[in-house]
Amino acid sequence: MKCNDIKYIIHPISIKKVDDRLLRGSAVITTGKMRTLKDEGVTQIIDLRENTNILGIFLKKIEQLYCKIFNINYVEKPSILKGNSIPDENYYNDINTTIKNNNGKTYIHCFWGSHRTGFCVAMYEKESKKNHNEIINELMAESYNDKIDNQALTEILNTFLKKYFDKK
Repeated sequence: MKCNDIKYIIHPISIKKVDDRLLRGSAVITTGKMRTLKDEGVTQIIDLRENTNILGIFLKKIEQLYCKIFNINYVEKPSILKGNSIPDENYYNDINTTIKNNNGKTYIHCFWGSHRTGFCVAMYEKESKKNHNEIINELMAESYNDKIDNQALTEILNTFLKKYFDKK
């Protein structure tokens, strides 16, 4: 993790509204960001991170503590994106059910709030019957705008689009 990583996830601009029920962004590691979410009416946070290193585990524990302090439900739904492996449709259906069953707003995030979060938001919008072209355009703008030059990410994106948004 670099200093720029910390600056990005602390900054509240990394919170974006998807619709009246869902917000997306990066991990919550400050009380200021948690306060902003609480003030926005967030009652549930879905954390998509799958942390295996000590710093990741520590940051997850901090977020869990903040959720307790601010009385926000914390839900873990780890997602792994490696190679051409992406979660199956049951995983995304489970996330959508978790969002729908929440009486307030949900904030969904991975570490950066980009790739895993972008896929979950795309599948949420797909279930909401949003136009597929709009979903793909938003996915590209919000999740892959400045990172698409990475070959591994390009392969994961193409696998996701082919599996869930192929027009054949």
